[in-house]
Amino acid sequence: MHRDQLESIKERIGRLGRETNAKNNSRHQQTINETTEMHATKLKKQAQRKNTLRNVLTLQETQDEHDNRLNSEAATVRNRRHNRELI
Repeated sequence: MHRDQLESIKERIGRLGRETNAKNNSRHQQTINETTEMHATKLKKQAQRKNTLRNVLTLQETQDEHDNRLNSEAATVRNRRHNRELI
């Protein structure tokens, strides 16, 4: 009987150890999942900021090109007027 009780205790200890390992593994996996999700969110926000900056720069370039075109057209008109005055 004593030997049976000892075997039963060993089995319970083994089962508790496996259950503890399973719980720890589950918690560890949950931590990994949360960390991965946080990292993915961080990368997504970083990409959004880059896209926003790219869009702002594109708009600025477009505005600069527009301003340059207007200045060029104004200079052309001034040159034509000046050339007519010379004739």
